[in-house]
Amino acid sequence: MTAETPQDDKCPICLKPFVPYPMGEKNDFNFVACRACGSVMVMPWMTDAQREQYFGEIEPQITHVPNPDAEIAVRKKMIERVMPNPAGKKFLDGFSQQGYGVMAAKSLGMKAHGIDPHEFFTEFSRSKFGEELFDNESAMEHAETHAGQYDFIYLQEAFSVQTHPDAFAAALKKLLAPDGLIYIEEPDGNHWNLPGKFILWPIVFPPINFCFTARKALAALLRRNGLVVTKTLWSWRPFSKLVVKHKG
Repeated sequence: MTAETPQDDKCPICLKPFVPYPMGEKNDFNFVACRACGSVMVMPWMTDAQREQYFGEIEPQITHVPNPDAEIAVRKKMIERVMPNPAGKKFLDGFSQQGYGVMAAKSLGMKAHGIDPHEFFTEFSRSKFGEELFDNESAMEHAETHAGQYDFIYLQEAFSVQTHPDAFAAALKKLLAPDGLIYIEEPDGNHWNLPGKFILWPIVFPPINFCFTARKALAALLRRNGLVVTKTLWSWRPFSKLVVKHKG
């Protein structure tokens, strides 16, 4: 798959003919849902230039969340749930942000690394946890030099910020070792427990995030890029929690 901007006449997630219906406006961005798959997204589709302009204007100053140790503990527990006995395995946080996933994996004895396309996140995590543990790269860039290297890829709210979702999924397939696993935790735009008014969901904040994939549509996107969902974890919160591996 190429990294071209998705076509306006097809849903960027399910690729079926796009028949949208309105979901409201926030921060001057219009949200619509795809009638075919239920995913919710901004339309017109987000561009890299829009996001770069936004971050350039606000100049983000990254800080720790109120309880970093608790965030690390939550990730540690999930890694152990998905991959028992993870010590010695190669781990990649594909959207590492403040670095908590990497520190969770490191505490489990994994060979842990994190990547993030945002320089401000990478600078923060390097300053707090070690320069050698993080790279300022997208998954697509990292896949060019690290194909097939990771036994476990961890992703939290990564697809909701992807302007080229198919290219991102293809990069994950390339990065994953033959018997490796991916854990994906993603806000679900078609979850049964969504707020009654979508734009009031606190997690929705374009242009920081802008696409909220329905669980089945995300599974289909992964499948067409060579990955398959092997397990779906139940979530009361409006999130998809998926365990993924190579297809076939």
